[in-house]
Amino acid sequence: MHVAGYDSNRSPRHFYRWIDDHELLFFREKSPIGRTATSWDFYKRDILTGQETSLTALSRLTQNSFTSSSQFAISPDGKRFFWTGKGITVTTPNGKQPFHLLPEANDVIFQIDWAEDSNHLVVYSSKSDDPQSIQRTLYDIQARKATQRFTVEYPFVADATAIGNRLYTIFQKAQRGTKVTETIEIDEKEEGNTPQSSHQYSVPIPRNLHFGSAKLSPRGDRIAWQFIDQGDTLPTLLVWLHRLIPAFHPPPSKPKVSLWVSRLNGSQLHELGYVLVPTLPPGSAVPWSMLFDHLSWLPDGKHLSFQHDDALYTVPAD
Repeated sequence: MHVAGYDSNRSPRHFYRWIDDHELLFFREKSPIGRTATSWDFYKRDILTGQETSLTALSRLTQNSFTSSSQFAISPDGKRFFWTGKGITVTTPNGKQPFHLLPEANDVIFQIDWAEDSNHLVVYSSKSDDPQSIQRTLYDIQARKATQRFTVEYPFVADATAIGNRLYTIFQKAQRGTKVTETIEIDEKEEGNTPQSSHQYSVPIPRNLHFGSAKLSPRGDRIAWQFIDQGDTLPTLLVWLHRLIPAFHPPPSKPKVSLWVSRLNGSQLHELGYVLVPTLPPGSAVPWSMLFDHLSWLPDGKHLSFQHDDALYTVPAD
């Protein structure tokens, strides 16, 4: 379903987060795109009625701290919003009751998300002087401080969150040189210094595809995958036909990005659809991340949303 379109000439860049199943927090950049602090307009939109509400207090609060490289998310209950920049700022979507969480001075944060209870943040970071040592920290929003911290060893964290008493981490693991396997580690919330229990699943990527991104559903039972087809491998049937009939020359395959969904353990993996990569000038880099941009689950856990071609869409996940 097409939810919203944007005028890219009037508004350089849009971002969104779901407050609930029909209400969105939108924000658009007013200044030129860059990694330095810029000016942003925040507003809420009801996708059922089309009504928009300007969030002036939140727009004011984000000045000089919110950037195009900030991480940001709304809590599952829709009552809190955080973003990174000069520490971690937590407030309501209306910009009320703000406070700051300050990680340790030499922490470099690379992944952060809300826990399902909406009272904790799950933060993955590394030390600037030891980037190989990855720390997983739980911040208690009520106490406004870090309450649990331990070291983990993940090559690349694609998604991380906490649901109930379990911490979920999706990480990319290289095997045998160029092959990559997606592995999902599920472990109980830390008791003492180590997780209480741990389970791992290895999910192989479909043949001839490459990993793009992964998002865990709100209930922790399914994963949305974004896979990349570089267009450099012909389907087996076409290869077989060419061998059987040498005069037959199959057309070149076009690069594409596809959207898939599976159960938590990788079973029932199936494709929802794909987008062909537009023809680009020679030597241009393919903007893979811009094709299903900002892939997200709706709070109902039954639909996915993404931005594509200056518009926001939702699709059933079944």
